[in-house]
Amino acid sequence: MKEYELFDELRDLIMTEKKLPTEMSEVDLKMTDILHYIEFTDLDVRRGYKIYKMLQEVLRDRRKIKNRQSLYDSMKAHGISLKNIESVIHKIDEINHRDYTPRIMNELFDGKGI
Repeated sequence: MKEYELFDELRDLIMTEKKLPTEMSEVDLKMTDILHYIEFTDLDVRRGYKIYKMLQEVLRDRRKIKNRQSLYDSMKAHGISLKNIESVIHKIDEINHRDYTPRIMNELFDGKGI
């Protein structure tokens, strides 16, 4: 169900937010290695393109981590917690699985209809 995708992403973010600094550090170290390789190595066009693509991938990974950190910071600033998210998911489940018990007109709901 589509409404759960966002909640799943937010729940995953909250559950893994403590790993973000470690992930950022690892990506920064990779970037430093690549930049030093470029600094100390004379590259032909083919190898230059390969290292460019490698750096681009690391930078894109870094951007994803920064975006996740920014989203987490915003959630925290607005008081969104795992408990809040679970509460909303529970309410959605209740709404989606709601049954109506007729007060008087049972014949409308007996499967035969009108």
